[in-house]
Amino acid sequence: FKEWSKEGKPDELWLLIAADSEAGKADYEIAKAKRQKMIKDLEKQKIRGRRNESQLYRIQRYLKKNFLQTYDPFASYWDMFSSKRYNSAVATLLYSEVFAHFDIPHERWSNAVYSYIRIDPTGMDEYIDPLDQPEDNSLEPMPFDLPLQEKSEFLAYARMGGFIEFDSLNRNVVDNLVYQFYQPEERMERFQLAGLQYFHLGRGLYWKGKYEKALPYFEKAFLLYPVLASKYFSYKSHVGLLGGRDLSRVEDIDLLTKIYRILPSQPAEEAILVSFQKILVANMVKGDNEAFVVEVKDQLMQSEVSDQIKAGVATIYFLEKTKEAAKDGDYDQARDFMENMQVANSEDQMLANVVIKNFYNQLEDCTLREILWKKDKDRYPFLEKQPQIISLVNDCEQGTR
Repeated sequence: FKEWSKEGKPDELWLLIAADSEAGKADYEIAKAKRQKMIKDLEKQKIRGRRNESQLYRIQRYLKKNFLQTYDPFASYWDMFSSKRYNSAVATLLYSEVFAHFDIPHERWSNAVYSYIRIDPTGMDEYIDPLDQPEDNSLEPMPFDLPLQEKSEFLAYARMGGFIEFDSLNRNVVDNLVYQFYQPEERMERFQLAGLQYFHLGRGLYWKGKYEKALPYFEKAFLLYPVLASKYFSYKSHVGLLGGRDLSRVEDIDLLTKIYRILPSQPAEEAILVSFQKILVANMVKGDNEAFVVEVKDQLMQSEVSDQIKAGVATIYFLEKTKEAAKDGDYDQARDFMENMQVANSEDQMLANVVIKNFYNQLEDCTLREILWKKDKDRYPFLEKQPQIISLVNDCEQGTR
């Protein structure tokens, strides 16, 4: 599939039929035969020798009768041949197939939700709306626009990802930004429309909550037609997979890491750390399975996440090890673990305070206390606010224990 997308000249019919998970090689042959019959039937109507208006009338009448009867925004290309269901993207592709055969100049256009044909832009300059007068009257409301909530969520994603910048929004600005970045209205190549068809099918699965099945559609859509909308829904599908998870399994961390790679953000960072904390507590503190926790920690340290996440993972791990050693009264070991921990917040600072205070209390040799005091007072500024430690240091300075 990647090779096809790179070449830009794939077998379009294969791409279109393969988008339907229920269609196979036999269906490809059926669709191929029906397209050939379509051309032969239209040839009998002597399309080439007629005036433009007559050509269009006869083509539209034939396609509507044989392929375009029931509108379905999530119809596949195969659906046109198997059940006469269609959306604007697949209908535009079918029209384009006919126009190309009869040498009728045309352009394929599309925006985020809707595709159409512009005929003979240098002559007639007319448009064919594939959804014009559908026989089933199923187009209420007309699908020319995105829901407002989807626009808002897309802009939040694009802003968080650094794709666009804006300070304040009103309705016109929202519309302009969405139409510019979600998927601009522009002229399309046929294989790009095939990519757009994958996008529509992916959206259909996404709205049904079938996130895992939707993901390959968005990935293939982006290969054929790389617009931000496909990345956005890939991100949303990954987030959707988090639904119902308690973030306490390695699979959860793997999923969160993928989400972070798609869109590095503070919420994603925090979620990864929460997940690691839960795994640590369940397997090391409660489950006595530290080897597994270390394996997960090392995996995160080697993954493509930010230094802040890696520092947070190390802090969580060594913080728990410090607590464990301090609880057992082994302050030497607790202090060793703390050396590997970044003291980043008040909770960590309180722990360091307790560990160091107890550690100093264990030292009866003033020489050792003085050596440690010189080393620690700059590293841990909060020590100078601890009366018990200051008292111990002062006692040594005054020649007492």
